[in-house]
Amino acid sequence: MAFKIESSLLDACALAILSRGDTYGYEITQQMKKAIIVSESTLYPVLRRLQKEKLCETYDEPYQGRNRRYYSITETGKAQLAEYKKQWIDYKTAIDTFLRDPETADQRPVGYEKDSAGAASQKTTEDAESSDKQTVGTADKQTAKTAENTHGEKEDGGGDHE
Repeated sequence: MAFKIESSLLDACALAILSRGDTYGYEITQQMKKAIIVSESTLYPVLRRLQKEKLCETYDEPYQGRNRRYYSITETGKAQLAEYKKQWIDYKTAIDTFLRDPETADQRPVGYEKDSAGAASQKTTEDAESSDKQTVGTADKQTAKTAENTHGEKEDGGGDHE
C-alpha cells in the first residue's frame, strides 16, 4: 500500500479487531495483514498505547507451557471506536471527492446531500435511518401492489392512494 498508515488509524483497526472478541497480539497482526501492511514490531507499541489510554486491558492465559497475553477492549475503547468510525466516514468521504472518477464526481454516498449552495452535507444517523425506512416502506408497498396485480386483482392505474 502506497499510503502511510497514521497511528490513529492503527488504533482504530486494533480496536475494531478487539471489538470482535479478546485475542492476542500475533493474531491481531495477522488480522491487520489481511488489509494493510503492518509488522508485529509496529503493532505492539499500538497495543501498549491503547492499554495506557485505558482503551483495552490485558490478561494472561497459559498456552503450551507459557503465558499468552490477551487483549480485551474496554467500554472506553468501544466509545473511542465508535468515534473513530464516524471520523473515518467523514475522512473517506472527503478524500473520495478528489479520487472519484469525473463521470461520478457529482454522486454522493448514501447519507450525503447537496445543500442549496452545492456543498455536500452529511445527514445524521437518525435522518439516514429514517430515509432508509421510508424507502423500504415504499418498496414494500410497491411489491405488495405488484403481488396483488399478479393474483388477478384489477390494477388501479398507478400511484399510492393512502
